[in-house]
Amino acid sequence: MKKTLKVIRETLKKIGFSPSITQQGGVVNLALEDPGLLIGRDGQGIYFLELIIKKIIFKQFKAEDIKNFSLDINEYRQRKLSFLKRLAKDSAYKVSITKKELALKPMGPYERRVVHLELSGRKDVVTTSQGQGEERRIVISPN
Repeated sequence: MKKTLKVIRETLKKIGFSPSITQQGGVVNLALEDPGLLIGRDGQGIYFLELIIKKIIFKQFKAEDIKNFSLDINEYRQRKLSFLKRLAKDSAYKVSITKKELALKPMGPYERRVVHLELSGRKDVVTTSQGQGEERRIVISPN
């Protein structure tokens, strides 16, 4: 993981950032004073930055020398995951009480997956994805 952290630090320095870097398990968290630019809209910046860093690492080192990791900035992904799980549970509860389907706002594939997985064990509701492209959303229906 030392090689990975070094590449992350060097890459961010080249683009003008010098974050505090911590690692917990397979998650590398960058702490920044103004994280908005790197986080991007709906966290897309984090995903692209992670992809770029992984490509740099893969190109510089043997693949077997590198441990897999995920990148987070100011714990954005962790907070987003908690929010999505809470949204899923609250929405499912509302659907189970009202017996009316509920369409959530459009989400990216990762976010939809989190909601589907969170509600997959419930017997009182079912989830489906509807729409195309950026308008794709989850609809929660009573079962």
